[in-house]
Amino acid sequence: MGFAKMNALTVWYEHKRISSDRKKDSFIVEDYTTGRRLGQLDFESFGSNLRNLSSFNAAAVGLVFYGMIHKQDIRFRGLVSKRLLENLEEFQAAWGKWRPAWSRIGLSADVEGSTDTIRETEDAICTFSGGVDATFSLWRHHFKKEGRHHKTIKSAVMVQGFDIAGGDETGMQAALRSARNMLDPLGIELYRVRTNLKDKWLPDWNMNFGAGCATVLHLFSHGHSFGIIGGDEPYDRLITPWGSNPITNHLLSSQVFKILYDGNGFSRTEKIERLVSWPEAVNNLRVCWEGNTPGKNCGSCEKCRRTKLNFLAVGIDQPGCFAEPIQAEDVRTIKISNHAVRTMYEEILEAAERRKISAPWVTEVRQLLQRSIRG
Repeated sequence: MGFAKMNALTVWYEHKRISSDRKKDSFIVEDYTTGRRLGQLDFESFGSNLRNLSSFNAAAVGLVFYGMIHKQDIRFRGLVSKRLLENLEEFQAAWGKWRPAWSRIGLSADVEGSTDTIRETEDAICTFSGGVDATFSLWRHHFKKEGRHHKTIKSAVMVQGFDIAGGDETGMQAALRSARNMLDPLGIELYRVRTNLKDKWLPDWNMNFGAGCATVLHLFSHGHSFGIIGGDEPYDRLITPWGSNPITNHLLSSQVFKILYDGNGFSRTEKIERLVSWPEAVNNLRVCWEGNTPGKNCGSCEKCRRTKLNFLAVGIDQPGCFAEPIQAEDVRTIKISNHAVRTMYEEILEAAERRKISAPWVTEVRQLLQRSIRG
């Protein structure tokens, strides 16, 4: 794609070191023609050995959807990986087919080239919400359940500003405690990032969240060769378009930092079946994002109840991450909001039927699926 100056954006970088274990990176977004400041994309990072960013790669991944949706080319006033820019052209080609109203835009940089030295390592960092997908990916790589494909997970990053609001310090601290209960015994460092990426720059979160995760991972590319995002839909139930998927996630990679979309060979129930061998995970999983207990599982929202059913399907009726087990009548009031969620209940029912489980909750799940068809 070419670069059109009219209605284009310019992006600058600012850095502030707050303390030895805290820094703030900001990408300033301006009108290309007038220089008027339109806003800034902020990342406040907490942890040890934090480094200044050497490229605009995170900004390129984080702002590409904004540019497409608003039909604005973007010029980055610094270095962007040439390979990443090439990948983002194909990324846009896919999303342009899925979302024809989103325009393919021109992305350019003052310097386009290699952004780091190629590292021959398997060191990885993963996004870590504490949920099933992220925890499963961390488990199978750390415990080498992946065969030749496994990576060495050195670090994980939890984001404040995605499922936990940027201003919710109570919820974030609760989520961090649960995450550290899992990660500290493994010697995996947990970083924390607070950002306005979702609220300000990714207006269609269900379609943009994979890019959001990849953006945060790029902030830590200096010490890792791979960034791992836990996959949600298994290969036999893929939904497109969807914000995180095996078709386009890998196109958010640079030459030296590869984004891996991981775990799609397993359903959610199959992941939980394997995680039951790791007690710290069973006791500390955090799947809830809409309940009234910040940073913890409320136990009553749709996702909490669905996760309880995943556990029941593998014979666990009272996992430690929930205060109370689910009852058959709790299934009756579940509302299936979209096709992606429906496929997850189909998978739960199939898992129960394979195991010849005939409990009342199985009948309720079957009736739930029938109601969703009629609805």
